Amino acid sequence: MDDRRLVGIDLGISSAHTVRVLAGDGSLVCRRKALPTVESLGEVEQTARMPVVEPDAVDDDEDTLSGLDRVPAVDTAVIPAAVVEEHLQQVEAEPPARAAPRRSIVPVVLLVLMITALVVLAAWGLSR
Repeated sequence: MDDRRLVGIDLGISSAHTVRVLAGDGSLVCRRKALPTVESLGEVEQTARMPVVEPDAVDDDEDTLSGLDRVPAVDTAVIPAAVVEEHLQQVEAEPPARAAPRRSIVPVVLLVLMITALVVLAAWGLSR
């Protein structure tokens, strides 16, 4: 029996990934999820040392997400350089935004007059 094993890991930064362990002949030994932590990878190593399961007993439904699993977020995109350059040219060609117009002084004057009228009425009402 060949004791060599090969471990394939998707090297992510913060999410769980499926790790596959292959025997020396290329057959699947095991498959499990792992986080990029020392503890989780140690568990993968322990799992890789376990005896090989017969091919008929391997469950192919393990890759299916259940309702309880978090769907991994995709945070990368491949954008061709030509599209980026075209977007930059469009941004540079756009005219600069106009400065905001100065506020009119009329609303401020009306507010001051209303406050003054309220103060005068309050003073007149208290003096009676």
